[in-house]
Amino acid sequence: MEKRKMIIRKGAALLLTTLMLLAVAVLPGCSTAPSETSGAPSPSQSSAPAPSSGGVGVTSSPDPEPDPEPVDLGGYEFVFLSAWGAENAIFNPTNGSSPAADARYERIRALEKEHNFTVKINTLPMDNFEQELFAQTMAGIKAADIVLHTVGGILRYYSAGMLNDFNEITAPNLNLDDITRWDPAATNAGTLNGKRYACYLTNQYRMGAICYYNKTLLAEKGCPDPYELYAADRWTWDEFQKLLEYMTIYETGGATPDIYGLGRQPWGCIYLELALVYANGGVVVEDGPDGFRFGLADQNAQDALLFAKSIYDNNWIIPGVPDDIMFLEDIFPKRKVAFWFDSNISGYQETINNMPDEFGILPIPKGPAADDYVSVTGMVVNYFQPITVKPADYFASSFIFNAITEPLSADIDPSFDPEWVLRNSWRVDEGSIQVLKYLEPRVVYTEVVDLFVFHDIVLPAIASCTMEGATTPRAAMEAIAEQAQACIDDIFIAK
Repeated sequence: MEKRKMIIRKGAALLLTTLMLLAVAVLPGCSTAPSETSGAPSPSQSSAPAPSSGGVGVTSSPDPEPDPEPVDLGGYEFVFLSAWGAENAIFNPTNGSSPAADARYERIRALEKEHNFTVKINTLPMDNFEQELFAQTMAGIKAADIVLHTVGGILRYYSAGMLNDFNEITAPNLNLDDITRWDPAATNAGTLNGKRYACYLTNQYRMGAICYYNKTLLAEKGCPDPYELYAADRWTWDEFQKLLEYMTIYETGGATPDIYGLGRQPWGCIYLELALVYANGGVVVEDGPDGFRFGLADQNAQDALLFAKSIYDNNWIIPGVPDDIMFLEDIFPKRKVAFWFDSNISGYQETINNMPDEFGILPIPKGPAADDYVSVTGMVVNYFQPITVKPADYFASSFIFNAITEPLSADIDPSFDPEWVLRNSWRVDEGSIQVLKYLEPRVVYTEVVDLFVFHDIVLPAIASCTMEGATTPRAAMEAIAEQAQACIDDIFIAK
């Protein structure tokens, strides 16, 4: 208040001084001489008011509003927690690792100073992450403002009533409807009963199961590039089966092939059996007008599981990968298989980009009941907020979340441009790039695929009728249908 009074006094003094000067200026004998060039009256003789910064009769622009004071968050501690440990490119960038990481690191430090908050990176043991987070949340301990996890994990917390609704906690700091910044697929996957429990940045080229193939190896064995089948819309199970049979090769005369037609990522059954289910128009869980329904007992799914069983029965697929071999590193690049079903994961890029052979990328071949190619994924990574963040902290928490996730300029971090990501991630030809671009809007995701409880029911049953051959797909799926449906009902009762 004292400061405001002082400003008023100074303004009044300035106005009084200006009036006195103006009065002196118009006294007789004090005017300036007429212009020598035009004969026009001088400004003091003109009927128009003289230009002034505040004289009588002068309309002046109002003083510009002062810049608002930065939002002071009172020393708020913003805690970030990821299911994948402390390293995180957005919230915990490694200074000195790249221009983008440096820019993010410096921006976080500047935001902390400007708005009076700190960022803390929390960690929980990787082997029992969910159990620890559940325990802390149930005890009322704030493990994090924002947690990075899969949608399957989010559904487990949702079913336990442990999540805040982003519709409540983000206003007015976040606009999750801005699809240039927030991935609509991720937001939709985390929306339950009209409430938004999850979101993720639009900074990745989302992809599920795809088919890698060794172009060099196929050419050496006399096979044309299977991209030609895709370009002719003939990349089907029938054609794929012929290639698997041809490329399962016994070069040394042993009891097992030296080269198998196919390999797959060993995580569950998502990248073979379930990929084939969706590639034949089937679903694991059907989202219909009457709610969610177990779908693997349907005919399209049954036919897909039978096709997967034939691949195992004919020994066209390499046996299970040992636990000490991670994913495709020692299989696909070393010519042990001609085709490999897996996801489009950035961790593979260095490995297979450096392999000596040329490789290509295709969709999972489509079955006879499918209208188009799709790419199924069992995992969508999302951010969510536990209920231990209280309403009094919603503003600070969402303000910081919004500020830290603001995209960098494209010059510093072009990874928000999907085209750039595609062309700078894979050492592949234009055909493979076009395949990935075609599949991106056709990625399908079933929320319960990566639920652990659902896994415990469904995946062993799938393995029993395909990999193990102990029963038929129909018998295996009918045996678990009631239990699987009960699990679905429990999770999605409120959707």
